[in-house]
Amino acid sequence: MDIIKNNISIAYNYLAGYEGKAGIGSYASNLVENIRKIKPEWEYHLFHPKNEIRKTIRKAFWDQVEFPYKVYKSKRDFNLVHTLGYSAPIIRPRGKRLPSVFSLHDMYPASMSRKVMSSGTYLYLNHLKNLSAYSADIIITLSENSKRDILDQIKIPEERVRVVYIAANDRFSKVTDNHILEIVKKKYKIRLPFILFLGTIELHKNLIRLVEAFSLLKNESSEFSAYSLVLCGKCGNATDKILEKCQELKIAESVIMTGYMDHQYLPSVYSMADLFVLPSLCEGFGIPLLEAMKCETPVACSDNSSIPEVCGDAAVYFNCYDTENIAEAMHIVLKNGILRDSLRQKGLLRTSMFSWEKTAKETIAIYNELL
Repeated sequence: MDIIKNNISIAYNYLAGYEGKAGIGSYASNLVENIRKIKPEWEYHLFHPKNEIRKTIRKAFWDQVEFPYKVYKSKRDFNLVHTLGYSAPIIRPRGKRLPSVFSLHDMYPASMSRKVMSSGTYLYLNHLKNLSAYSADIIITLSENSKRDILDQIKIPEERVRVVYIAANDRFSKVTDNHILEIVKKKYKIRLPFILFLGTIELHKNLIRLVEAFSLLKNESSEFSAYSLVLCGKCGNATDKILEKCQELKIAESVIMTGYMDHQYLPSVYSMADLFVLPSLCEGFGIPLLEAMKCETPVACSDNSSIPEVCGDAAVYFNCYDTENIAEAMHIVLKNGILRDSLRQKGLLRTSMFSWEKTAKETIAIYNELL
């Protein structure tokens, strides 16, 4: 006999969703929105700070002190706590020890993390992640690759780590309205034709090598001389180094950094690009890959971590540590119209395998195990 669970109340650590719509923020907002659609009779409480938190130590204080204290002092009778990113409470009050779910998006190798993160961020994201994983009843991660990384680095029972794939939002599709495309081009000073990267401008995204590969491509043949490289995303710890590299290679005029872009414009940018490139050293999932595919933009990407798991046969892969190989992959796609058409078709087929409704249903099933 099915047990009907009405009046369920869930407390979310919504720091990730409050801070932004990219990356983990996109995961948080899309997940809660789709769970609400499936279970409208449940109660959902989103806990977040009053103001945006920028410093790592303050995020840690929110996760480990402020959020659990607010849940503990709340008059509401919660049934479950779900931390949607960053770190989950390590210590849970005895009098209100609620079932805990922790979404652990990725687990970068320690050797790489030390190279691309500040010491404070490394301590926060790695050590606190480890302790959070020990504390949570069930860990949700976004790929089989991330699950293997978690089990390799944190000695916890495998049955406590569950893989739940995510998806690109339904608003992503090819934009053909020239008026809309022209507005976006002018707003962000984008010139056609261009190669696109989308994501926060951080060291682990490997954008220095992408810029170097783009320079090789432009110098290789006059047919690529008109191309621009558009780096679309919030400025991060790699921004200054990229600007310096562009000056060094004398391609500064061909590299366009848009900064953070409002989500309403993203489908247009994907749609205008001749190629989307993701050269990351490591990804927990890589949702821009699916966004590009839904907009019918060919994809070239790293052959590491979860990326092949997401893209399947719908991308051209390269060794992210080999600048010449990155340039070669871009050349192959841009030169071959038949390949580009094939990648577009395979990309659309690939994206149909992922949906936020499926993500929400699988997450609800995990909740039900703990309720």
